[in-house]
Amino acid sequence: MPKLRALLLQLPNYSLPFAWPRENVPLALGYLATMARKEGPREVEVDLLDPHLADSLGDQALLEAVLERDPYVLGLTLYCWNVERAILLATRAKERRPGLAVVVGGPEVPYDNRWIWEAGAFDVGVVGEGERAFNEILATFAAGRREFESIRGLVLPPSKPGGALRPTGPRDPILRLDEVPSPYLEGLLSPDRAGFICFETIRGCAYRCAFCYYYKDYEKTQGYSAGRIAELFAYARRNGVREAFLLDPTLNQRKDFTGFLRSLAAANPGGTVELHSELRAEFVNDEQAAILHEAGMRGVEVGLQSINKDTLREIHRHTHLDKFTRGVRSMESAGLDVRLDLILGLPGDTIEDVRKAVAFVLGQEFRSTLQVFNLQALPGTELRQRAEELGLVYLPRPPYTVLSTRQMSAADLAEAHAWCSEAFDVSFDPDPPPVLHDGAADPS
Repeated sequence: MPKLRALLLQLPNYSLPFAWPRENVPLALGYLATMARKEGPREVEVDLLDPHLADSLGDQALLEAVLERDPYVLGLTLYCWNVERAILLATRAKERRPGLAVVVGGPEVPYDNRWIWEAGAFDVGVVGEGERAFNEILATFAAGRREFESIRGLVLPPSKPGGALRPTGPRDPILRLDEVPSPYLEGLLSPDRAGFICFETIRGCAYRCAFCYYYKDYEKTQGYSAGRIAELFAYARRNGVREAFLLDPTLNQRKDFTGFLRSLAAANPGGTVELHSELRAEFVNDEQAAILHEAGMRGVEVGLQSINKDTLREIHRHTHLDKFTRGVRSMESAGLDVRLDLILGLPGDTIEDVRKAVAFVLGQEFRSTLQVFNLQALPGTELRQRAEELGLVYLPRPPYTVLSTRQMSAADLAEAHAWCSEAFDVSFDPDPPPVLHDGAADPS
C-alpha cells in the first residue's frame, strides 16, 4: 500500500524580488519532519520542500512544485510576513487537489487569530510546540480519519460560517528536548549558501512581555543538553558554518548563565562560528560579557523599548536603567556589536517620552546601533487582548501595526519615527541592498 505524503514548507519574507531571503530557515518544520520520522506513523512519508525552491520560486511555480510532489498533507509555518501568501498557495492547491489537507503552525496560529481561517484554506492549526501534536495529526490521517478534537494543542476552524474557533486545550511541553532529533544532525537541513544556520538552546521564556506571545506556550523553560549543543557546533565546524543565530527568546534567562557560557565557549573553541542572539542587557556583567565574546558571540540585540517607568510596568519589562547601561557598556567593552531596540506606540508613552528615550541613549554615548520599531498588536498577546482598554488602534491584518494610542496620534507616531531617524542619522525602514550575484562570497 503506497504511503501518504506530507510535504512541509516555509514561505520567505520578500521585500524586493532580487533580495535573497537569507534568514528563512525552516527550523520548526525540520523538527516536525525529524520527529515524524522517529516516532510518527510508518504509513506517512514526511518531506521538507527544498528551502532553495521555497525561497526562489514565484507563486505559480511554487504551486506546481507542491502539486508535482502529490502530497496528502501540506504543512505551512505562518508568520506575519508570509501568512497572506500562504493562504493564497493553500487555496489554489486545494482548488487543484480538493482532498488536500492543510496543517498550519507558527506565530500566526494562536487561539484568537480568527481572520486566517476565513478563506477556508486551512484545516488544522497547531498552537505552539508542535512535534508530538503533528505526529498525532498524521496518525489520524493514516487511520483514514479527519477528526482532531481529541488531540491537545490544536485550534480548529469554525464548524459553521460565523462560528467560533475550536481550541482543543493546552498541551504539555516536551520535557527532554534532546528527544527531538536535530534536522541538521539528521541531514534534513543544511547551512545556507553563506554558511549560516539557526538553532535553539532553550524553549520557553521566563519573562512576560505584554507585546510578545512566545512565553504563553510554555509554563517553564526547557533546555537542550550541553552534549547536544556540542554536537551542533561539531557539525558546524565539519560543514563550514561561518555564522549562527541562537533563537532563544532570551539567551541569559538561565539561572547558571555563566556556566552555560563556559560550555558554549568550550563547544565553539576560538569562536570559530560567529554567533548572534537576543538577551537582557541589565543582567550581563563584565565576566559574562567577556565569556560571550570568547564563545564567539559578536552581535546581540537588547530591548530598551522605553524609559517611561509606567509604560515599562504596563508591558511587564521593569528595566533598571543603571543596570541596563552597565550591561551595554560591559558588552561593548568586550567587543560585542550591540543593537539597542526602542518601540514606538507603547501604551503610556508620549512623543515627549520618545524624545527622552532618544536623549538618554545619545547621552550615554553608546557605540550601539539603535533600532526603532513601531509596536505591533500581535495575535495572542496581552496588548492585543487589551487593545480597547489601552486605547490602541491597530491594523487588523499583518503587520498589525499600531496606528495610534491614547497618548500618541498617527501624526505623533510618524513625527516620532522621523525624529528618531534624524537624531541618529539613519533610516529605520530602508530598502535592502540588492543581491546581484548568486554566490555567498563577494564576486570582486
